[in-house]
Amino acid sequence: MLIRNRRLRTNEAIRSLVRETIITPNDFIVPLFVVEGQNVKEEIASMPNYYRYSL
Repeated sequence: MLIRNRRLRTNEAIRSLVRETIITPNDFIVPLFVVEGQNVKEEIASMPNYYRYSL
């Protein structure tokens, strides 16, 4: 006999707490890389389209 506990599905508030988390690229924060100097913009080889900027 198979018993399926469903108490965590009784209402939407509980379901939202136990729901799996979905992470998309829009959820991440890109760090800002800073280098010494003036008017410097160095591309980061391992991260295309990301740069090190001077203040």
